[in-house]
Amino acid sequence: MSTTLEKALQLVELVSDGDLSLQELCQASGFSRSTTHRLAASLVKYRYLESKEQRYSLGYRLLELGEKKKTSLRFTKVAKPIANNYCERTGETVHIAVLDGSYSVVVDRIVGGRQLQVNAYVGQRTPAYMTGVGKAMIASQPEHEWPYFLSGIGRKERARLLAELADIKERGYALDLEESASGVACVATAVYSPSGQAVAGVSFNGAIAYLTPERLVELAPTIRGCAREIEKAMAASAT
Repeated sequence: MSTTLEKALQLVELVSDGDLSLQELCQASGFSRSTTHRLAASLVKYRYLESKEQRYSLGYRLLELGEKKKTSLRFTKVAKPIANNYCERTGETVHIAVLDGSYSVVVDRIVGGRQLQVNAYVGQRTPAYMTGVGKAMIASQPEHEWPYFLSGIGRKERARLLAELADIKERGYALDLEESASGVACVATAVYSPSGQAVAGVSFNGAIAYLTPERLVELAPTIRGCAREIEKAMAASAT
């Protein structure tokens, strides 16, 4: 049986997909009207949800917590100005991401100057093997750990990805050609801490209309240069 906390979190997840009325929350959650109303009222009280015109939406408390989480990732403080510089130099959108289990999570996004932008956001969580930045981070892990990130994948696709990860490890960057989403492409590389541990990934992301395979290969040394600058800045800030 779900605990009260689990039920409350389920309501937050449901509302994250769009504003819902009390009746819609009841139907989507399967909870009784009284239970849904009580939990939603508590979430509103603590600003995890908002209630306007008899509809519930996400509250600003979640935004505050998200910013606090970003601040706790100390490397983003030194990484962001460098990523901004590379964004301005290339005109491309830069993503900074970390691994969360077997998932890749975008922790910062610097939007470039392209007229057509892809639908991405800070906090976006995707199976790591499906993204360029995720594959770059997987390849930076010890090889015996790679299968963990590929669990649930068919044998043929798993073999293909393992071969691709070996290539990524050798050349130092990963590509995503509409693997994570239709019309989206990226080139990515891992970022290492002064101790030599991969702590994040950085990538150029955008519409495949701009980031053609040729353009991605052209940008590969640039994104690697961005990562190396971030690493130097991290080492300097640690002294």
